[in-house]
Amino acid sequence: MRRLALLALPVVLAVCAGCGGSDTSGPARAAAPTVERLGAGADEVWLFRPARAPRAVVVFLHGLGGAREATPANHRAWIDHLVARGSAVVYPRYEAEPGGLRPMGHVLAAVDAAERRLAAGGTPVVAIGFSRGGRLAVEYAASSGTAGLTRPAAVLAVFPGALSPIEENVGLDFIDPDTEIRILIGDADRDVAAEGARGLIERLRDVGFPAANVGVAVVRSRGAFVAHHLAPLEDTAAARAAFWAPADRVIDDAVAAG
Repeated sequence: MRRLALLALPVVLAVCAGCGGSDTSGPARAAAPTVERLGAGADEVWLFRPARAPRAVVVFLHGLGGAREATPANHRAWIDHLVARGSAVVYPRYEAEPGGLRPMGHVLAAVDAAERRLAAGGTPVVAIGFSRGGRLAVEYAASSGTAGLTRPAAVLAVFPGALSPIEENVGLDFIDPDTEIRILIGDADRDVAAEGARGLIERLRDVGFPAANVGVAVVRSRGAFVAHHLAPLEDTAAARAAFWAPADRVIDDAVAAG
């Protein structure tokens, strides 16, 4: 374990320039999953189901990007890949207008509706979030248990955004210390850079979360692939290796741990 001084906390540090290691090509092109829309307004949620009982449930939290980002459209290729590998995917809208200041209550309501519909008790849950959703994924891990929902076994925060001073500050006190948290930072991300990651790690440190359970990887630009803030929305071989493959490993580990 190495110290990443920038983030003021000992973490597991990796450098990702493609981050291969799982099949990120063929399975994403399988038959379209079954999709249901539940709830309304900020509580609306899209539920994507595989053909068989899910091996995992992925709570996928979007970033701050307007009306399209609040729907699954920007992330549909990645979602289809996750479903093709056997996961159910829960995609909360969580805001009626972009930039809602108290999103967590809507996230919890959406996931509650999806969990009731799935009736997949005992299935491991993984939270994946992009940008603002990366921060919210960690906050969801801390809030889910007290809301009576299944706690995520792991979180993947992709290019997490910083907490705005005017946003709801969700306490991390009740996050399960066994949760595995992985954070990705882009070397060409000029929108959030490392600020969101730094803020998350400092908040986790302040509640005594085990440093050994926090891993940070820097996604490196290479060739035509540029690890800018919107790179996780791309559907290219390089983007799939940089983002989908780490997510697959996180999910596989959660399933193996039972």
